[in-house]
Amino acid sequence: MPFNKLSPSLMQPNNRILFAYHLTWILILVILLVFRFDRENGFTSLIRFGQSWEEHRVSELKNLHYAVIHNQSGYDGQFYAQIALHPHLTDPELAASMDSVHYRARRIFLPALAFIVGLGQPFFILHLFAVFNVLCWFLLAWQLTRWLPPTSWENFGRWFFCVASAGVLTSLRSALTELPSLCLLLAAVRLWELNRIYWAGILMALTGLTRETAVLGGFFAADSPRHWRRILWFGVIGLAPVLLWSFYLHRLFPEGDRSSNNFSLPFVELLRTTEGAIQFLSKGIEDNGRYTFRLFAVAGFLIQCIVLLRIPQPKNLWWRMALPFILLLPFLGEPVWDGYWAVCRTLLPLTVAFNLLLPSNRCFWPLLLAANLPTTLHSIFRLAF
Repeated sequence: MPFNKLSPSLMQPNNRILFAYHLTWILILVILLVFRFDRENGFTSLIRFGQSWEEHRVSELKNLHYAVIHNQSGYDGQFYAQIALHPHLTDPELAASMDSVHYRARRIFLPALAFIVGLGQPFFILHLFAVFNVLCWFLLAWQLTRWLPPTSWENFGRWFFCVASAGVLTSLRSALTELPSLCLLLAAVRLWELNRIYWAGILMALTGLTRETAVLGGFFAADSPRHWRRILWFGVIGLAPVLLWSFYLHRLFPEGDRSSNNFSLPFVELLRTTEGAIQFLSKGIEDNGRYTFRLFAVAGFLIQCIVLLRIPQPKNLWWRMALPFILLLPFLGEPVWDGYWAVCRTLLPLTVAFNLLLPSNRCFWPLLLAANLPTTLHSIFRLAF
C-alpha cells in the first residue's frame, strides 16, 4: 500500500526501531561535539569563515573569537552571520564584507532572529547564529515523527533519509538557511492540516524570508478550487511580506544582485554538469568526491522525479509541495550545480516529499537507497571531516 495518507499510526512504537531513532540523534550530536565544537570558538566552525575574507569583516567581529578556515574563501554562512550583526542593513561595512549584500539580505529572518534573541550583543548573536541549524536539526527530527512514527523499519528508512539527507546535513555543516526554512515549511504544513490557515500563512511568510525559493513549497495549499478563499488568504499572508521585503531591498540596493546566475535555460546546466563530471572522471581527475557524487545526485533526483511523476497525486499535499521543485530542477544554473550539495539544499522539499510518498512495495528499499544513500554517506563524512 503506498505511503500517502501519512496519518499517525495506532500501533505502539517498536522498541528496536525507537532505539534506531535515538541512536541517530546521538550520532549526529556526537559528530557535532567531537568535530565541530571547541572550547575557545564554540560551534563557530559551522559558519565557515574563510581566511580570504578576513580583511573585509565587519568591525564587531574583530574582538571576537571564531573559527577560521585557513587558505580558503569559506562559505555562505559567514555572510549571513555578519548580516545578523547589522540586520537593519544600513552599515556601510556590510557591502564590502560579502559577495552581494542584496542577495544575502533577502534571507533576513534567521539573521534578524539571532540579533533579537542575542539582544544585539555581538558575542551572543554570533554563537546563536552558529547553533540555529543544530537546533533546527533536532526540531526537524522531532517534526517528522508526526508523520513517520517509530512503528516500522520503512518509517525509519524514510525518516533517516530525510534528517540525514545531503541538503539537511550541508545546511547543518555550514550554518545555512535551507534547514531552518524546511522546519518552517513543515510547521506550515502541519498548521494547514489543522485548518489554521492564518498561522500557516504567517509561517509560510517566515519560510520565504528565510529562503526565497522555499515559498514554492507553499503550493501544497492548492488543494481544490472550491477552497479558493482560504487558498487566497494563505497566499496573501505568505507572499506579501516576502514581496514587500524584496521591494525594500531593491530600493535600498538599486544596483541589484547576482541571483539571475542561479538559473538557466531548461536542462542546459543539468546536461552540462553531468557531461563535465563524466569527462573529469574518465581522465582520472577527482576532487574529494565532488564529481563522483555529483553523478549520484543527478541519478537520485531523476529517480525522485520519475517516481513522483509516474503516479500523479494532486490530492496529496506532499505531492503538491514537491511539484514546483520538480519543475525547478531543469532550470538550475551553473553556480548551483558547481557543488552538487547546493542542488540538494535547494531541492530539500522534493527529497522529503519523495521519502514520504515512495510506495511501500518490493521496489521500496532499492529505490529509497538508490535515491538517497550515496549522497547521505558523503554528507555524513563531510560533516565529520
